Amino acid sequence: MPHFNDPRRRETLSQTLEIAPSRVAVCEYSTTQTVFFRELRGSREFPLTVGLFEATTIDRACRRVPSARPLTHELVAQAVEALGGSFVDVVIDRLEGRVFYAKIRVNQNGKIVLLDARPSDAVAIALTRRPPLKILISRSVFEQALEFPAPTPPRIR
Repeated sequence: MPHFNDPRRRETLSQTLEIAPSRVAVCEYSTTQTVFFRELRGSREFPLTVGLFEATTIDRACRRVPSARPLTHELVAQAVEALGGSFVDVVIDRLEGRVFYAKIRVNQNGKIVLLDARPSDAVAIALTRRPPLKILISRSVFEQALEFPAPTPPRIR
């Protein structure tokens, strides 16, 4: 079973859960937005705080709304593929405080290359590939994230 190759976390894919965005909460009066992820084989979900642009990108990807010109995540995906890489999956593998860390796993000539990424960027890439990539999360990170309270929307003055 392949390892994530992060010296801080040596976990195998068997120690992960597959997740998917369940809803995107966008509030134009706030600088932070929330994407809720749920486990595919269950009903538990957790919030991930992202910026407005990232939330909009994930929402558009979930709804399969194309953009007129490539967005940053699409440019990265095109570059990886033009250089002969193929995407394998996305793994949210670490949590420090309330900051999540992710890896995009790319197959480059039979070797797995790990790209460090913000989870929001990794998820945007995963959702725009056809077929969509699996989004995985470390079981230990998932359990910690379940303890986060859902954010309350800001008050409008």
